[in-house]
Amino acid sequence: MSERFYTSLEITLGTMELRGPEAHHLAVVSRIAPGSLISLFSGDGREFSAEVLEAKKSCVLLDVKSVAEVCREPKVKLTIFASIPKAQRCDFLIEKLTEIGVFRFIPLDCEYSVIKAKQINTDKLRRSVIEASKQCLRNQFMEIAEPITFAESLQNIDHSELNLFANVEEESSGKIVRGAIEKVNLWIGPEGGFSPAEVKLALDKRIKIICLGKTILRVETAAVVLAGLAIHSS
Repeated sequence: MSERFYTSLEITLGTMELRGPEAHHLAVVSRIAPGSLISLFSGDGREFSAEVLEAKKSCVLLDVKSVAEVCREPKVKLTIFASIPKAQRCDFLIEKLTEIGVFRFIPLDCEYSVIKAKQINTDKLRRSVIEASKQCLRNQFMEIAEPITFAESLQNIDHSELNLFANVEEESSGKIVRGAIEKVNLWIGPEGGFSPAEVKLALDKRIKIICLGKTILRVETAAVVLAGLAIHSS
């Protein structure tokens, strides 16, 4: 399979230039020679086949030869509301949720959150999505929304067919998604869990409370496991 490269520019058939870090990676890191074929994508659902005409470290000239609509998205559109873990664990979280096929990720500012909303760099999260998409062959990016509070997140429950709330104090649940459900919301709390007030708000909204067992999972572990179950258990 041809190596994949991302561009934020509109891609059309014919000649175009690839600049910036992606051009440097193609010419210097991967050392792809003129005449080679690469795959190009911009996150709009399409992928393009292009021939390298000229490769310099700051600019690569391409001949875009063909385009295809290739959908690798799961049937379930899963939105995850989750408190952000620290540093490299956050990078792992975004990378794996992108690979699994999560539709949207919304950083959650909870009462016990270690990383507060004003500390979250959503542009950095979006760059992580791009890098993960290059590797896992997704042609549509996982959406990264701006951080919201827990109370604000509850306004989204009517936009989904199933709302799930992960809480360590509940009994272990069985199969998460049943039937032909297309839209699912999933809430995952911070290291200290959701506060009693937040749990009460979720119960008042009749959100389904779920748990993976008796051990306490890190945010990124719970998110990856529950995302996989929610997407692939339908």
